[in-house]
Amino acid sequence: MSKVSMASATQKKVIISEYAASNLDKPSVIVGFPEAGLVGTIAASYLIQTLSLPELGYVESSLEPAVIVVQKSMPKFPIRLFGKEDLAIFISDIPLTARLAYELTDEIVRWSLLHNSRVLIGITGIPSEERVSMEGKPRVLSVSTAERKDPIIEKLGGVQSFDEGVIAGGYALLLKRCLSLNQPNITLLAESHLQFPDPGAAAAIIDVLNPLLSMNVDVKQLLDESEQIRLKMRELMSRTQQSMQQMSQQAAPRVYA
Repeated sequence: MSKVSMASATQKKVIISEYAASNLDKPSVIVGFPEAGLVGTIAASYLIQTLSLPELGYVESSLEPAVIVVQKSMPKFPIRLFGKEDLAIFISDIPLTARLAYELTDEIVRWSLLHNSRVLIGITGIPSEERVSMEGKPRVLSVSTAERKDPIIEKLGGVQSFDEGVIAGGYALLLKRCLSLNQPNITLLAESHLQFPDPGAAAAIIDVLNPLLSMNVDVKQLLDESEQIRLKMRELMSRTQQSMQQMSQQAAPRVYA
């Protein structure tokens, strides 16, 4: 099996390696990191499963913890790349430290530029105290580096924009690197639980992605299996909370409009 690497291990702290040259064509790139409510990880995992996206590669880094993911008796790198045609998804099964998030987001943006990505989309949650008693679909907000007249922004339709506030963590770093390297970015933030995995918030994100990326992903199964997903991801949620707390101590307090 051939391996296409972005750079040698001696040059970079993070390397994105592809198993072989992919057939990606100006892909939309989705990034799913575990942060508030594990919204990014849950939504990305569901898209990969529902769209039957093949695994294209993985991330190697000396900054990762000593962790390997086992799926169906097969060891897997904890940060992997999936995709085909005009869609690519980076998903992480481990929480990111501040240093790993900095290096990883830089490399993902550079990888996206190398593959002529038309847009890089971050998907995550906004901790909301109202989420516990909320009825109906959680609200999704958007922030983007693209101009409002950009055709892809118009596809967001009635999604409310994130007008003022502070975003901290891996998705903030992703936005900063997109700004500095001129990579179009849209970050979607769904109201979510802070302490529990939130499949409902992940489903709300996917409902926004459907028209944005001309998809038709049914979220019924995701909602039906919410309780099983929460139980399955309890350990990751606990580790993610610890990581988010450490990162928040190094950044400004989160303020949401």
